[in-house]
Amino acid sequence: MAYLATAFIAVWLLVTLYVAYMGTQQRRLEDEIRGLEEIVERR
Repeated sequence: MAYLATAFIAVWLLVTLYVAYMGTQQRRLEDEIRGLEEIVERR
């Protein structure tokens, strides 16, 4: 039973880390898009 609890915790930890990573990537891409939109507006 301890293996099941360990696996459950490990899976949720991986899911949480993946979601945090994807959130960081999304923010980075949104910032890049904003910067590109500013460049396009200046032209």
